[in-house]
Amino acid sequence: MLYVAQGEVGHATSSQCEVVVSDQATTCHIIALRSCSYLPLVSLAHVDGACYEDCIRRMVRYHLDFAAVEHRDEKKTEHSSPGKLVVEVHVVGGFEDADGTSRNISTFLISLLDRIAYEESDSIRLVLKTCAISSMNDNGHGCPIGRGLGINCISGDVFLAKVAHQMRGPAVELRSARIWSNSGVKQLSLVHEPFYNSISIDPFHFEPPSCAGTLLSLSDKMLLKLTSTSPEVEEDDFCDGIRSTLRFMSGVRTSDIFGRNLTHPVTFGRIGTNDWKLREVSSAKGQ
Repeated sequence: MLYVAQGEVGHATSSQCEVVVSDQATTCHIIALRSCSYLPLVSLAHVDGACYEDCIRRMVRYHLDFAAVEHRDEKKTEHSSPGKLVVEVHVVGGFEDADGTSRNISTFLISLLDRIAYEESDSIRLVLKTCAISSMNDNGHGCPIGRGLGINCISGDVFLAKVAHQMRGPAVELRSARIWSNSGVKQLSLVHEPFYNSISIDPFHFEPPSCAGTLLSLSDKMLLKLTSTSPEVEEDDFCDGIRSTLRFMSGVRTSDIFGRNLTHPVTFGRIGTNDWKLREVSSAKGQ
């Protein structure tokens, strides 16, 4: 299994893992793409705002580039043609929240996918297979029905998902700290690719917010109100996750993890089905 956290994107083939999944989405949206030129490829991103156009475009382009490599490696004759690449699209997330955050993200994603489908119509066909967003993902009482999306890389089947904390992969607090970092232009962080059977966390600067001590001392009710876009519908373990991340940021320096000049990514290689071991890498990848 490959777990993709908020603000991340991951690509994986059926030879690397059976399932790619993300959860804990309220106003956030989870988008999954699957294509099958010669080897099934799945991409999944956890989007927390209407501000990732370049990242979503690269996500789609990744499938075209991957298919081109696969076609070349198959050593097809010059008379053969791979035709249009069919990419299945699944989007889950949001609900009828009072300030319209979900609807803004929904409109952004669907409009963007429509533009991409038109612009890339000579080479790709986007097929919207699942669309449970905003009002279509609301239980009628202002609460999301689906908060997580999983996709089977082999079959392409999708399902609503909730992932136990211990199954979310390595460095959960470090990956969550990225949400708190002020890194300028927001972009999805690439954590997994077909060519590297590992989770890689590229360097970024973080430090605890000046109000970390105050936040840690608050009741769950107040902490929810100050840190969530949808405090009324967060899951029971939301505050535990916030506190764990704040304690991590307060106890570790950025240089302790990524080196003095923030030049060393942190990479975990897969061991077995869902265990990961820290290993050193020589260069970082970006999305």
